[in-house]
Amino acid sequence: MSEKDPLIIDRPITPGEKFDYDGSIIFKTFVPDNVEATARDGGLVLEEGGGNNLKLNAKGGAQVISGGNGGSFTSVSVNGRTVTVNGANAASVNISGNGRVFINGKEVLPNSFNANASKPQISGVTSKAQLGENVTISTDASVEIKDAGDALKVRSSGSFSASDLGDNADIDTKGSATVGDVGEGAKLRSSGSLRAGNLGSRGVYNAGGSANIGIVEESTLLNAGGSLKSEYARSGAILNAGGSLKLNGSDANASINAGGSVKIGSQQAPPRTPKKPKPVRNDILQAPEAPTPPGGMSQELLDAIKAVRRRPRP
Repeated sequence: MSEKDPLIIDRPITPGEKFDYDGSIIFKTFVPDNVEATARDGGLVLEEGGGNNLKLNAKGGAQVISGGNGGSFTSVSVNGRTVTVNGANAASVNISGNGRVFINGKEVLPNSFNANASKPQISGVTSKAQLGENVTISTDASVEIKDAGDALKVRSSGSFSASDLGDNADIDTKGSATVGDVGEGAKLRSSGSLRAGNLGSRGVYNAGGSANIGIVEESTLLNAGGSLKSEYARSGAILNAGGSLKLNGSDANASINAGGSVKIGSQQAPPRTPKKPKPVRNDILQAPEAPTPPGGMSQELLDAIKAVRRRPRP
């Protein structure tokens, strides 16, 4: 793990600019359209969000341990980095150090600390404000973002969390996934659990663990390896659970399958949620209002009065 200081970008960024750094990159200003950023031994942080067609890559900020089964991993040492452990039982793993640890997508706290360990480094991709459309994110750690526009593409070896997503998202994460409402035509694969608000129509969702969902819209496929809970399944939705399945209500022609118990309530179909308008990009500033002239008179009237006063007297 590199001990280089993060690269701080606090100046205006040109659309299409490229950044490549052997360490973490922190963007203090809005990242405009078509920017490419690669952190080769660290993470990326966008404090003011970003525009459209971004390509964000963060590698080397996390140590990924895969292939475990049950509790085959017994000790993980964390020294100033993020460690992602896939396929292990968290209760049987001894964790030491001062970095961040994700086991099967869920963050756990170290149970012992080393006072001489290096300072935790940035890893993964974090956006603290909205992202635009056609954004591509790739990282060996976790992804944490706010709202994103249409066609977001994510490949993550850690967990994935987001507020709301637009249409046609394509998410593949080795850990758990936590999202708000998701637009139409999305594809989301989580090796861990999935927790989400409403899933838009014509989507495909696969969770290796449990799933806890709001409304599943029309013609959406939802598979959960474990238990599945949902508020409502609309017409044409297909819900498959490896364990138990609980629905508060569903349309008559929704398809329900489970390896365990099934419980379907009698809740009536909830009203349809109108599609959210696309958020305003925060790099577009409103023009400042003109100052109010003295006395509340318009500028045109003041100019006319001045012109009359300048005329020579007969």
